[in-house]
Amino acid sequence: MLQGRLLRAGPRPALPVMLRSQAAPRFRLLLPGLLAGLLGACAFMPSNFFATPRVLFDGRSLDEWRHLDGRDPEWRITPDGSLQVVPGTGDLVSRRQFGDHRIHLEFRVPEMPGASGQAKGNSGVYVQGRYEVQILDSYGMLPALDRCGAIYGIRAPSTNAARPAGVWQTFEITFRAPRFDAYGNVLENARLTVVQNGVTIHENVELPRTTTASMSSRIVREGPLMLQDHGAPVEFRNIRVEDLD
Repeated sequence: MLQGRLLRAGPRPALPVMLRSQAAPRFRLLLPGLLAGLLGACAFMPSNFFATPRVLFDGRSLDEWRHLDGRDPEWRITPDGSLQVVPGTGDLVSRRQFGDHRIHLEFRVPEMPGASGQAKGNSGVYVQGRYEVQILDSYGMLPALDRCGAIYGIRAPSTNAARPAGVWQTFEITFRAPRFDAYGNVLENARLTVVQNGVTIHENVELPRTTTASMSSRIVREGPLMLQDHGAPVEFRNIRVEDLD
């Protein structure tokens, strides 16, 4: 009997249909306000909000690089996909230029037990080709102007965050380019923040000049990323740059 009564009952609208029929008019009323709010929020987003970091080295190609004299890269890509300095071939520079930007890269200093000081795993990351963040086997040493993580000759790292030779390390470098007036005069110097292996070692440091062995001492709005050949087979991987302009 119960089954019969249920079968004789008229068909009922499906629940999703009822909800749609009730909600649709309200949604149409709310839609203009929602769109206006979304557009308003977008107006306050930075211009690079949806930007994708530029990959400069992914373990397969050196198309983004050249030597300072224009030669194709003579550094080697290792079997495990890292970029290794070939001593004596010269520095590498990116083909692209950058203003305000953030760099991510990983590096590995070779084990060189017979070397010491500046000869032990030396290289450098030159932001805009002009401001060096030092790479060196400095594990366990006190911070200094010429040791790993230093803005070479300008500022020692606040702490020594270096790992032992043979272990991969990371640099996250955020760079604010110099500001100029309409006549090309420098109004504000460049600034640099560096995080090494997850530890902030420089925070918004003003750069009053370029560092030693830079590609040029001229202050510019945009410049390339440069990796230094200082005679040691240092390795790099996962190099990417995010435009912050």
